[in-house]
Amino acid sequence: MKIVSLIPSATYILYALGLEEEVLGITYACPQLNSASNKKIVVKPKVDTSQLSESEIDTIINIFSKKGESLYEIDYKAIEQIKPDIIIAQSLCDVCAVTPNTLNSSIRNYGNVIEIGPKNVDEILQSILIIGEITGKLKEARNLVNSIIFGIENIKSKTSNLTKKRHCFLNGFTLLFVLDIGYQKLLRLLAA
Repeated sequence: MKIVSLIPSATYILYALGLEEEVLGITYACPQLNSASNKKIVVKPKVDTSQLSESEIDTIINIFSKKGESLYEIDYKAIEQIKPDIIIAQSLCDVCAVTPNTLNSSIRNYGNVIEIGPKNVDEILQSILIIGEITGKLKEARNLVNSIIFGIENIKSKTSNLTKKRHCFLNGFTLLFVLDIGYQKLLRLLAA
Protein backbone atom coordinates (compact mmCIF):
# COMPACT_ATOMS: atom_id res chain seq x y z
CA MET A 1 0.00 0.00 0.00
CA LYS A 2 1.24 3.51 -0.86
CA ILE A 3 0.02 6.45 1.20
CA VAL A 4 0.35 10.21 0.81
CA SER A 5 -0.38 12.25 3.94
CA LEU A 6 -1.24 15.90 3.44
CA ILE A 7 -1.59 16.62 7.15
CA PRO A 8 1.02 16.13 9.89
CA SER A 9 -1.42 14.75 12.47
CA ALA A 10 -2.45 11.99 10.06
CA THR A 11 1.22 11.18 9.49
CA TYR A 12 1.70 10.71 13.23
CA ILE A 13 -1.37 8.45 13.31
CA LEU A 14 -0.09 6.39 10.37
CA TYR A 15 3.29 5.97 12.07
CA ALA A 16 1.60 4.97 15.35
CA LEU A 17 -0.31 2.29 13.42
CA GLY A 18 2.96 0.86 12.10
CA LEU A 19 2.62 2.26 8.57
CA GLU A 20 5.80 4.34 8.35
CA GLU A 21 7.13 2.34 5.38
CA GLU A 22 3.85 2.74 3.46
CA VAL A 23 3.82 6.54 3.87
CA LEU A 24 5.72 7.77 0.81
CA GLY A 25 4.50 11.37 0.45
CA ILE A 26 4.30 13.94 3.26
CA THR A 27 4.16 17.69 3.86
CA TYR A 28 7.06 19.94 4.80
CA ALA A 29 5.73 19.89 8.40
CA CYS A 30 5.38 16.11 8.76
CA PRO A 31 7.80 14.13 10.89
CA GLN A 32 10.51 12.03 9.28
CA LEU A 33 11.45 9.41 11.82
CA ASN A 34 14.77 8.39 10.33
CA SER A 35 17.47 10.22 8.42
CA ALA A 36 17.43 7.73 5.53
CA SER A 37 13.77 8.44 4.80
CA ASN A 38 12.53 7.84 1.27
CA LYS A 39 9.54 10.12 1.72
CA LYS A 40 8.86 12.83 -0.83
CA ILE A 41 7.78 16.27 0.32
CA VAL A 42 4.62 16.84 -1.72
CA VAL A 43 3.36 20.00 0.01
CA LYS A 44 5.31 23.16 0.80
CA PRO A 45 4.19 26.63 1.83
CA LYS A 46 4.27 29.25 -0.92
CA VAL A 47 5.75 31.76 1.54
CA ASP A 48 8.44 31.09 4.15
CA THR A 49 6.92 32.46 7.34
CA SER A 50 9.64 31.26 9.71
CA GLN A 51 11.08 34.77 10.20
CA LEU A 52 7.79 36.70 10.11
CA SER A 53 5.78 38.14 12.98
CA GLU A 54 2.23 36.95 13.65
CA SER A 55 0.80 40.15 12.18
CA GLU A 56 2.89 39.69 9.01
CA ILE A 57 1.68 36.10 8.73
CA ASP A 58 -1.91 37.28 9.25
CA THR A 59 -1.45 39.83 6.43
CA ILE A 60 -0.16 37.11 4.08
CA ILE A 61 -3.07 34.82 4.98
CA ASN A 62 -5.53 37.63 4.26
CA ILE A 63 -3.88 38.41 0.89
CA PHE A 64 -4.04 34.78 -0.22
CA SER A 65 -7.59 34.43 1.11
CA LYS A 66 -8.81 37.52 -0.79
CA LYS A 67 -7.26 36.14 -3.99
CA GLY A 68 -8.87 32.76 -3.34
CA GLU A 69 -5.44 31.11 -3.45
CA SER A 70 -4.04 28.29 -1.37
CA LEU A 71 -1.12 29.02 0.93
CA TYR A 72 0.47 25.75 -0.18
CA GLU A 73 2.24 24.48 -3.27
CA ILE A 74 1.35 20.89 -4.13
CA ASP A 75 3.82 18.76 -6.08
CA TYR A 76 1.39 16.87 -8.30
CA LYS A 77 4.23 15.26 -10.27
CA ALA A 78 5.63 13.71 -7.11
CA ILE A 79 2.18 12.45 -6.10
CA GLU A 80 1.68 11.00 -9.59
CA GLN A 81 5.07 9.24 -9.37
CA ILE A 82 4.15 7.73 -6.00
CA LYS A 83 0.85 6.40 -7.40
CA PRO A 84 -0.76 6.35 -3.95
CA ASP A 85 -3.60 4.05 -3.02
CA ILE A 86 -4.67 6.45 -0.26
CA ILE A 87 -4.33 10.22 0.11
CA ILE A 88 -5.23 11.69 3.49
CA ALA A 89 -6.24 15.36 3.68
CA GLN A 90 -7.95 17.48 6.29
CA SER A 91 -11.26 19.22 5.80
CA LEU A 92 -11.05 21.69 8.64
CA CYS A 93 -8.93 24.71 7.78
CA ASP A 94 -7.44 26.10 4.55
CA VAL A 95 -4.78 27.93 6.57
CA CYS A 96 -3.50 24.94 8.55
CA ALA A 97 -3.00 22.47 5.71
CA VAL A 98 -4.12 21.41 2.25
CA THR A 99 -7.86 20.72 2.06
CA PRO A 100 -9.59 18.57 -0.56
CA ASN A 101 -11.17 21.63 -2.20
CA THR A 102 -7.68 23.04 -2.91
CA LEU A 103 -6.54 19.84 -4.61
CA ASN A 104 -6.45 19.47 -8.37
CA SER A 105 -9.43 17.30 -9.38
CA SER A 106 -7.13 14.86 -11.18
CA ILE A 107 -5.55 13.88 -7.86
CA ARG A 108 -8.57 11.68 -7.20
CA ASN A 109 -7.35 9.53 -10.10
CA TYR A 110 -4.20 8.72 -8.13
CA GLY A 111 -5.82 7.32 -5.03
CA ASN A 112 -8.71 7.27 -2.61
CA VAL A 113 -8.85 10.73 -0.97
CA ILE A 114 -9.81 10.44 2.68
CA GLU A 115 -10.85 13.60 4.53
CA ILE A 116 -10.49 14.00 8.26
CA GLY A 117 -11.48 17.12 10.16
CA PRO A 118 -11.67 16.47 13.88
CA LYS A 119 -12.90 19.37 16.00
CA ASN A 120 -12.61 17.75 19.43
CA VAL A 121 -11.02 14.83 21.26
CA ASP A 122 -13.83 12.40 20.41
CA GLU A 123 -13.48 13.22 16.70
CA ILE A 124 -9.70 12.80 16.89
CA LEU A 125 -10.24 9.30 18.27
CA GLN A 126 -12.80 8.62 15.52
CA SER A 127 -10.28 9.79 12.90
CA ILE A 128 -7.76 7.27 14.23
CA LEU A 129 -10.35 4.51 13.77
CA ILE A 130 -11.21 5.69 10.25
CA ILE A 131 -7.55 5.71 9.23
CA GLY A 132 -7.11 2.29 10.84
CA GLU A 133 -10.06 0.90 8.94
CA ILE A 134 -9.03 2.19 5.51
CA THR A 135 -5.45 0.99 5.95
CA GLY A 136 -6.31 -2.45 7.27
CA LYS A 137 -4.98 -1.57 10.73
CA LEU A 138 -8.26 -1.40 12.64
CA LYS A 139 -7.01 -3.61 15.49
CA GLU A 140 -3.97 -1.37 15.96
CA ALA A 141 -6.20 1.73 15.74
CA ARG A 142 -8.52 0.38 18.43
CA ASN A 143 -5.51 -0.37 20.65
CA LEU A 144 -4.18 3.16 20.11
CA VAL A 145 -7.57 4.73 20.89
CA ASN A 146 -7.93 2.59 24.01
CA SER A 147 -4.43 3.62 25.10
CA ILE A 148 -5.26 7.30 24.63
CA ILE A 149 -8.55 6.95 26.53
CA PHE A 150 -6.72 5.14 29.34
CA GLY A 151 -4.16 7.96 29.48
CA ILE A 152 -6.90 10.60 29.64
CA GLU A 153 -8.74 8.74 32.39
CA ASN A 154 -5.48 8.22 34.28
CA ILE A 155 -4.74 11.95 34.20
CA LYS A 156 -8.29 12.76 35.30
CA SER A 157 -8.09 10.38 38.25
CA LYS A 158 -4.67 11.68 39.35
CA THR A 159 -5.80 15.30 39.19
CA SER A 160 -9.38 14.99 40.45
CA ASN A 161 -8.46 16.25 43.94
CA LEU A 162 -6.60 19.31 42.71
CA THR A 163 -8.13 22.74 43.09
CA LYS A 164 -9.72 23.85 39.84
CA LYS A 165 -8.14 26.95 38.32
CA ARG A 166 -9.35 29.25 35.61
CA HIS A 167 -7.27 29.18 32.44
CA CYS A 168 -6.82 31.35 29.42
CA PHE A 169 -5.57 29.81 26.19
CA LEU A 170 -4.01 32.29 23.78
CA ASN A 171 -3.30 31.21 20.23
CA GLY A 172 -0.50 33.60 19.28
CA PHE A 173 0.93 36.59 21.04
CA THR A 174 -0.35 39.62 19.18
CA LEU A 175 -3.54 38.36 17.56
CA LEU A 176 -6.60 37.28 19.49
CA PHE A 177 -8.59 34.34 18.21
CA VAL A 178 -11.89 33.16 19.66
CA LEU A 179 -11.73 29.52 20.75
CA ASP A 180 -14.31 27.20 19.27
CA ILE A 181 -16.14 24.52 21.25
CA GLY A 182 -13.50 21.88 20.43
CA TYR A 183 -10.77 23.89 22.11
CA GLN A 184 -13.05 24.61 25.06
CA LYS A 185 -13.60 20.88 25.59
CA LEU A 186 -9.86 20.23 25.30
CA LEU A 187 -9.13 22.92 27.88
CA ARG A 188 -11.71 21.43 30.26
CA LEU A 189 -9.96 18.09 29.85
CA LEU A 190 -6.56 19.63 30.54
CA ALA A 191 -7.92 21.48 33.57
CA ALA A 192 -9.44 18.27 34.99
